[in-house]
Amino acid sequence: MTIGDHLLPSWVDEPESECCEWKRITCSSTTGHVSHLFLHNIRNLNTDHYHDSHYYYHKDVVWVLNAPLFETFMELKNLNLSLNWIGGWVENEGSESLLRLNKLERLDLGSNLFNQNIMQSLRLLESLKTLNLAANLLEGSFPAEGISIFEDLEMLDLRYNRLNGSLTVQALKYLKLDSNDMEGPFYDQGWEPLIQLDFLVFSNCYLNYSNQIPTFLLHQHKLRVLDLSYSYLKLKGPFPGWLLENNTRLEFVTLNNNFFTSHFHLRPPLNSAYAMDVSNNQLSGQLQGNMGNILPKIRLLNLSKNAFEGYLPFSIGNKSLLDLLNLSFNNFSGEVPKELLTGCFQLQILDLSNNKFSGHLLSITFNFTKLRVLKINDNQFSGTRHPNVL
Repeated sequence: MTIGDHLLPSWVDEPESECCEWKRITCSSTTGHVSHLFLHNIRNLNTDHYHDSHYYYHKDVVWVLNAPLFETFMELKNLNLSLNWIGGWVENEGSESLLRLNKLERLDLGSNLFNQNIMQSLRLLESLKTLNLAANLLEGSFPAEGISIFEDLEMLDLRYNRLNGSLTVQALKYLKLDSNDMEGPFYDQGWEPLIQLDFLVFSNCYLNYSNQIPTFLLHQHKLRVLDLSYSYLKLKGPFPGWLLENNTRLEFVTLNNNFFTSHFHLRPPLNSAYAMDVSNNQLSGQLQGNMGNILPKIRLLNLSKNAFEGYLPFSIGNKSLLDLLNLSFNNFSGEVPKELLTGCFQLQILDLSNNKFSGHLLSITFNFTKLRVLKINDNQFSGTRHPNVL
């Protein structure tokens, strides 16, 4: 492995040089041993196609890594080898060398060219808590024993591969499976899983073949981030309000680009939620009158491209933290509550376009000091243009 002088000029072969002061190296303050190595993109390759690197590589950049280089770093806790287009290890040396890193907690191999065989090389890294294999050449079914060997693994990133089938996991808190063909992270047969996820990103995937939300989510109660957007087979059924009721810690939830129907009904209070995107579904009916009280800390709310109707509730004007509100492409009608225009003074983006709003919106005194985008076209507003509106 050769690292160009132009990339890491601090790495010098001098006996008196202190490696702990070199760029991309961190040492323990107590032992003085190297604890973190950040060797991402050491060949300074084009990273424009990071998430699809296995589609855009050239054979002349694929290489094998001499893993014994790392076996002397016995105190290593964090190793980042992402964005390097590594195709494997030097034969018969990679797995044995990596196994000696028995204190390694975080391993980032994202955007390389590893296949399922990589799991055999990592099989005894028992201390591993975070593993990133996103944007590699993982294809087919993930090895059944692949994840079960990591008893303490908390975060697994398998995004942008070609995996299918189901995945059995045990102690995970964070799971990222975007852009695969997997049916679900568990064998979804109605049984209660043993783990409680904090973070589940499952967008751009084949979640299952019944177009329903996987039943294992019925047993999740600690989710903080949930992304089920852009499912290839589009999830169907009534809006899953129970997901938000069961997971009172949810901070970010996106269910956009599916086929959820019926009313958008939420039960108060959702004190943790700061971002919610349910756009491009088939939700209908009126918003709850106490919507503003249900989402007291909301910063981003996207309800666009549904079939909502009726008046906007006055309570939405209570959102002093709201940064973005998108209500476009619905059937909202009536006047926009003046509370919205005066109380949401943190708003940066407000999109009311393509509805049936009426009244003298532009004659109301706005209190938008941070507004960058205002869209009100294709409504039934009347009155003169307010000088504060560009």
